[in-house]
Order: sequence, then C-alpha cells, then structure tokens
Amino acid sequence: MKKYWFNIILPLIVVIMFTGSWLVMNNKISLKMLSYSNTKSHSAWDIDVQGQFAYLAEGNGGMSIYDISNPVVPELCASISTNDFACNIFIYDQYAYIGDSDAGITIIDIKNPRNPEMICSVFTQGRARDLIIKDNYLYLANGGRISVFEIKDFIHLNLVKHHSISGISRGLCISDSLLFAACDKYGIAIFNIIKPGDIEFRTQVLSSECALDVSIKNGFAFIADRNAGMTILDISNPDSVNYVNRFRVDYVSYGLYHDSEFVYLADSRKRLYKLNVSDEKNIKIESSFLLNVSPRKVFIQDSYAFIAGARKGLSVLNIKSKATMIISNQ
Repeated sequence: MKKYWFNIILPLIVVIMFTGSWLVMNNKISLKMLSYSNTKSHSAWDIDVQGQFAYLAEGNGGMSIYDISNPVVPELCASISTNDFACNIFIYDQYAYIGDSDAGITIIDIKNPRNPEMICSVFTQGRARDLIIKDNYLYLANGGRISVFEIKDFIHLNLVKHHSISGISRGLCISDSLLFAACDKYGIAIFNIIKPGDIEFRTQVLSSECALDVSIKNGFAFIADRNAGMTILDISNPDSVNYVNRFRVDYVSYGLYHDSEFVYLADSRKRLYKLNVSDEKNIKIESSFLLNVSPRKVFIQDSYAFIAGARKGLSVLNIKSKATMIISNQ
C-alpha cells in the first residue's frame, strides 16, 4: 500500500497542484468567484447598472434593485412585480423601461430606488423583448418587427412606426446613425436612422447560427450567436457585410458586453470569457472565469462584472483579481 501511495497517488497530487497553480497565476481561469445570489431564486434575464444601483429583469419575478456601492455585499433594496415576464430592462433618466413580454412595455418610477412605483404598461401588439432608448425615442424588439415610440414626459409612449423583419427580433444596438437588431436564425437586421425616431430598413445578413445579442465597435458587429459562440462581422459597409471570425463556447452564448478592446462573453455552461478583440481576426482569451451560475447577461463597471444568471438573480465577479472568493446567501 505504501509503495502504491508513493508511486501513483503522490505524483498525481503534485501534478494537480502544479496545474491549478499555473492556471491561476496565468489568469487563464478563476476557480472561485465573489458572488451574491438572490434568495427569491428567480432567474435574471437582463441587467442594467446606473451608478450605485443594479437593476435586474427577473422574468416572473418582475424587477429587483440592488445597492452595489459595496460589490462584496450587494444589498437588495426593492422588488416589484410586472404584468407578465420581465425579460429586458433599460434605465433612462429616473425610470426603468422593461420589455415585459406579452404585456408590452412596463414603466417603473425609480426616483427612489428603495421604493419603486409602477407607472403604466404600454401594449405593443407583440412580445416585447429588448429595448433601447436614444434622443427620447424608444426602439423595441417586438417579435417579428422593430417598433419605434416617442417618449413624452418619460411616461407616455406614442407609437411612431413598425418595421417587419425576418425572424424574431431580440438584442438591439445603436451605433452612429444605424440601428442593429439580432434576429435569431436570420442573423442581424440593419436600419438607417434618418433622424431620431425615423428608421429605414437597409439590409439583413446571416450570422453563423442564431443571433441573440449584438454589439458594434469600430465598424465590426460582435454577435452572441447561441451555440456558435461569438461571431464577428465587418459592417463598415452595411451594404457589403463580410464574415471575419468566430469564437466558440461550450454551450449557449446569450449575451455579451463590450468594454474597450475586450468583449465579455457569457457562456451558459457557467463560464464568462474575457476576450481581447483588439485584432478582430485574432481573438485572444484574456481570462476565463468559472462561475456558480449560468450567465445570461453581463454588465461591466469598474473592476466588477455584474451578472444576470439563471436561478441565481445577481452575481458579482471581481474581474481584476486573480484570486477571488465565494460569498453567498444560499
């Protein structure tokens, strides 16, 4: 038995310890995370962060607000129900605009984040998913269409127009005078913004698999492409879009966040990738974090990644530290 221990078990332990140390020292993988989980156990589908507060769209759980002034111990300030399934959220001025599925757009007054108040819901004739606001106009991914609303006094929405597209519109992004919509298996749709609130369909191009989210940087589209991971397209000339590169993930990529030359890519198999995309043709893994949650959307602020995840609510990851620790209230 003693001989077996020295010849087999001991060398194996040494190899495991050396490999783990090398991975952490080289910041290729973080085995632990600084985490806070919502005790209500709702799945978070989207997140927006404004200053010291994080706002989560939590499906059947409505909206939750956290004070993140101390990211190590986020404080749940308030929760409020919505009329259907809160799947996306956008903070504009002192109001939360929520893509509330079949209930349309739900508007919540967050002047006092510890006491949010429901204002109204606006029926949208389709399943409201992602939304984005610019220059007092709200652009909505609304089933098989993009809808545009003018915002009056922050709480009144006037429908300006609908545009039909191929596929189901999901993630939205505005870059300069262009609006981009991720449209599942039909790739991305591109619209000209002629003037605020006035859009004109330009083209629609396929991605690698199923576009769920999109971000634009320096003439390139970075697409969370479901099982294909992240697909990069050259959209410097929207009339002649070219495939550039792809980064594969283990399972499903729901969302991404662009921060300078890095893209943070959520892989639903409990992993977050920090990718260096300064050279779009040569994607480099800067860091790969193992999580205790299946991430859907991520928001980066300062040294922290705030993660909306399945059945966990809010999780927080220190993306600068090579050695982090788990803190949770499960």
